Amino acid sequence: MKRSQNRPKDVRLPITLDLLLKINNVLPAVCHNDFETKLFQASFSLAFFGFLRVGELTADHKHASTQSHAIEYNDIKINLSSIEIRLRSSKTDQCCTGTTIVIDVRPGDVCAVFALRNYLKVRPNVAGQLFCHFDGTPVTRYQFSGVLKKSLNVLGLSQGKYSSHSFRIGAATSAAMNGLSDSEIQAMGSPITIWIVGSSLVKNAFVQARRRPGGINLGLDHIGVRLWWLGKSGMRLKDLLNRIKLMLRYEEPPNYLVIHIGGNDLGEIKTGVLRNRLKHYVNNITELLLNTTLVWSQILPRLTWRYSANIDAMDRSRQRINSSLASYIIRHGGHYIRYPDISPNSTFICQDGVHLTDIGNYIFINTIQGALEAFLVYSPHTFPECKS
Repeated sequence: MKRSQNRPKDVRLPITLDLLLKINNVLPAVCHNDFETKLFQASFSLAFFGFLRVGELTADHKHASTQSHAIEYNDIKINLSSIEIRLRSSKTDQCCTGTTIVIDVRPGDVCAVFALRNYLKVRPNVAGQLFCHFDGTPVTRYQFSGVLKKSLNVLGLSQGKYSSHSFRIGAATSAAMNGLSDSEIQAMGSPITIWIVGSSLVKNAFVQARRRPGGINLGLDHIGVRLWWLGKSGMRLKDLLNRIKLMLRYEEPPNYLVIHIGGNDLGEIKTGVLRNRLKHYVNNITELLLNTTLVWSQILPRLTWRYSANIDAMDRSRQRINSSLASYIIRHGGHYIRYPDISPNSTFICQDGVHLTDIGNYIFINTIQGALEAFLVYSPHTFPECKS
């Protein structure tokens, strides 16, 4: 869900190719020496042409540990007409399988390949982070942003309207102006991130997804998707915000958040009270994740419920909650995933009456896969779409 009212706007402007050229041209007046000039010309150019996050270029502090996501010297390969960059453990890569991006030589005054070659000629012969100072200490996020702000100040531009993320925004803008589709842009550089948060159903789906040919990204790598499965056994509504806040300590906000919650709360309190609490939590989440699209994942049917033996009454409450939350999220720009092929019987639900069988889990994962691809490609409100 993207809130349409009373929501702060993301005012960051893109650093376009023309602005990147201007920034690189003023760096000699900003930096202390020629080495620092070549260092930041290369890092800024790589941020733009590689669609890279600042955390993939810099350390959090000058005494960064080996757990940093920053590109290291040994992660790059210089070819005659391109460079290959190995992202060993992108922040959006849950299994740390890594990925490789390729940046080609381009004509004109700004070229990441030429800038990197110029920097490598003067870089000290030390292992570790690719972008480092002459004494071998790594460039930090603070230093990267500080030099960018000074450059913008020299150009007479407002520092508050730009950030390190403006390089990625500008790269995506330039790609769109050159005719690339949204899915093609998403597949370039750093991926589009999706968090799936919920109870043991999400946890079990992650385990099964790891064994499937498409892996934990459900075969959506071709459109640039990286999934984080945030499943916790017995997860309740009260655990939802803390789970998300914990992730935000280590990860940047996702592009999409799929919420599969409520089944373990249903029946403990009146349906209307639970519905209002869910909406309240959704509103709190949107305050945390200002640019994230929310997706309501339908609460599944069960054969047994924690707080009531009246299965029919509980199923009616489940349907009311799903209908209300789906309408609320869709009305504010989000999406809804339905699971019409999962019925409350032993074919799909285990003997415990709650968890899914292998067949049920297979359908659950396939539906999520189809929904995410549909939301990214042609953006329906609901998947699968309701028959008229």
